[in-house]
Amino acid sequence: MLNSALRNFARVNYHGIRRAVRHAKNKFTDRAPKLIVLAYHRVLPETGDNLLNTAVSVKTFSKQIESISKNMKILPLSEAAAKSGGRLPGDGIIAALTFDDAYSDNYSVVFPLLKKKGISASFFVPTGYAGKDIPMWDYEVVERISRSGVERIEAGDYRQQRRVNESGLSFAFRVFNDLKSRDFHIIDEALTFLRRKTPGIGPGMGRCMSWEEIKELSEAGMEIGSHAVTHRSLARIPLPEAAGEIRRSKADIEEKTGAACLHFAFPFGSRLDYNSALVDEVRKAGYSTCILNIHGYNRADPGIFTFKRIIMEEHTDTRFILG
Repeated sequence: MLNSALRNFARVNYHGIRRAVRHAKNKFTDRAPKLIVLAYHRVLPETGDNLLNTAVSVKTFSKQIESISKNMKILPLSEAAAKSGGRLPGDGIIAALTFDDAYSDNYSVVFPLLKKKGISASFFVPTGYAGKDIPMWDYEVVERISRSGVERIEAGDYRQQRRVNESGLSFAFRVFNDLKSRDFHIIDEALTFLRRKTPGIGPGMGRCMSWEEIKELSEAGMEIGSHAVTHRSLARIPLPEAAGEIRRSKADIEEKTGAACLHFAFPFGSRLDYNSALVDEVRKAGYSTCILNIHGYNRADPGIFTFKRIIMEEHTDTRFILG
């Protein structure tokens, strides 16, 4: 336990120093106007085990937003993207808040906090899970494998075996990364196997918001964006199928909320999860912005369409936000 705590302390401080150095370099050598898009997933009273490293605590979230607010203007993503092509306020930096995966705590925890602060954010919904009392497949796979000691998965033609000396968490992430590119019936079969082998391993708080909750957010001034349908890596599935998810999710959100869906965020969003053909599909579908999980800030550019983000974690130091 002590060794683990020391390793975590060293990791956080090493990355903190690197971020501070990059922040100073970016701030003082790049005077161009900037837009930073902050990427959150979950905000919880306590972060707990945080297996996916996607949760921050309420206390930390409040401090981070307070710090950001003191140093730059926080705008809705649509307004921030529109302004990013011209003269920016203050010291030339504006920010937008985004939340991926539409977890139910976005409604129960985040929404009241944002309303209290008078801040609008964008919430990206994987429409295949909205309103369903089940967690997203990736959350459930990692939860069930890492907490159960499962050694293998046998689901139809799908096979995975835990390696010698491989930790349960490592095995869980290996399966998760493999399933991102699979046909969804294979994911369903793998989940059926895991549910049978891991009774008592519940989904916890992994479900998405209901459509009623999503509509309430929209009517209160929050922006609802698409996170595709099945939350798979769109670059690793057939292009026609991926393009269908891009278009269908937009139509579903607009039907359920009665508001335009202007923003698309690629599931996972790394360089392995999107490509230029998919970005073109997002543009052709009628979205105004295309959001990635590539770390960094965005320079002002009248023609900008794809936006980098800064992924926010429990230990992110907002003093060095450009790092």
